[in-house]
Parts: sequence; C-alpha cells; structure tokens
Amino acid sequence: MGTTSYFHYAPVTLAPGSIIQPGNWGRILALYETNNTTQVQLNVIREALIELARPATKPSRLECVFAVPTLGEAIKFRNQHQRLSVIHEVIPVDDATTTHVGDYEIAITPFVGRYMQLMIDFARSYWTVTQPQNPEILFSCPIQVVAVPSVPPLP
Repeated sequence: MGTTSYFHYAPVTLAPGSIIQPGNWGRILALYETNNTTQVQLNVIREALIELARPATKPSRLECVFAVPTLGEAIKFRNQHQRLSVIHEVIPVDDATTTHVGDYEIAITPFVGRYMQLMIDFARSYWTVTQPQNPEILFSCPIQVVAVPSVPPLP
C-alpha cells in the first residue's frame, strides 16, 4: 500500500479506512442530459475533448480518482472550487497504479476562445504540461482515506 499521502475532496465526511473507487466523475458526466434546445453543458464538451486528446498511456479522467499533492493545495482548491466539500488525506491502494499530474485549472477553466483549434490545443495541453501550477493527480486505482485533516474555515 502507498505511503505517500495526497488529498481528495468529497461532499461528505468519510471515515478513515473508507475506499474511494475510481470513476465517479465519469459516472456523473454520463448522467448529464441535453436541455430542451439540445445544448450540451460545456464541462461535458471540455471533458470529451480532454478524453479524446488523452495518450493511451495516461489514466482517463472519466475512470480515475482525483487528488492533489499537498494540504495547502487542497485548501486552495477547496476555497476556489469546492467550497462545500470535505478534504480527506488519502493514499493509493496500489503502488503500481497509473497516474498523471495535470493542471486542474486547465481542466475546469472555461474555453478562452471559441475556435476549434484553440479547444483542441487546450485539451492537448492538459496532458503535456510538465510543471503544472495547479497540480492534480489522477489515480487509476482506488484510494483509501487515512485521515480527515483539520483545516482552517472558509474565508
């Protein structure tokens, strides 16, 4: 079992020892429906483009578990993007898991341009950025909660 810990968000507090299975984000996206004007939500399009640009050696964002490398990064992400979530300290259950370190801002920021090439370039950049400013780690294996850290309250 892994010894390096990471940090994950969940909408509820999970007890130490709880196992978080990969694939929940993909499950949620698969349930999205088009609205009555047949428009698809932008996060579905963004994730589809990222998935289409994914190298075969990288874990799918749709079939993974997300984490960040430090508690400081977890607090920053929570304060900006997941204000209602609980931060959990976690470890991967398989040391040989496939991982990828991407920049979460690339994955969640709305498109900066409307042109197709910009959208394709954005999707490729998620997989090719070498030193992400906002690192998120994709794990292809389940992760286990080891603690619920004490964190400062929301600002």
